Amino acid sequence: MEREFYLVPKEYMTKGGNSGNDGFIKEIYLEDGSVSTEFVEATIYNSTEEDYYVDTSLFEIGDYIIMPESTEKYAISKKATLIGVYNINKGYADFKQITILNQNEEYAIVQLELMLNYELEALILSYGEQMEVIEPKVLRENITSKIRLLNKKYF
Repeated sequence: MEREFYLVPKEYMTKGGNSGNDGFIKEIYLEDGSVSTEFVEATIYNSTEEDYYVDTSLFEIGDYIIMPESTEKYAISKKATLIGVYNINKGYADFKQITILNQNEEYAIVQLELMLNYELEALILSYGEQMEVIEPKVLRENITSKIRLLNKKYF
C-alpha cells in the first residue's frame, strides 16, 4: 500500500513540548490576528539526506514551520509516497514502511523493521504454512521452537 507524506527539511527538526520529543515549530495565527508558534510533535517515517517524511495530518500545504533558533521559514509543500503496511500489534493501526525485495504473482518477499515480541510471533504462527521467516535468525529460531513444541503436543 502506498501512503503520502510531506517532505520537511531536516534542519527544521527540533526538540520540544513537555516531553522533549522530536517535532517542528509551526507558525499559527491567533483570533486577534497576531502571529504565534506551537510545537508539533512528529513521527519520522523515513528520511533522505535532506528531508524527513512526516504525516500529512500534521500540516496543511502552505503552513509555515520555523527553523530552530532562527527566523527562517519553510512553507510546507513537497509530498512523496512510501510503500508500507499497517501494523496493528499495538491495538491501533501504525504505518510501517516496507521494502519489496522480490515479488511475483504468488508471493512477495518484503523487508520490514519490527520489534520482536509475543504478538509478532503469534501473528506469524497464525499464517501457518503460508509464511516463512527467513531473518532475523533469532525470530526464525523462536518460531521453529514453538512449532517443535506444537508437534510434541499434538503428534
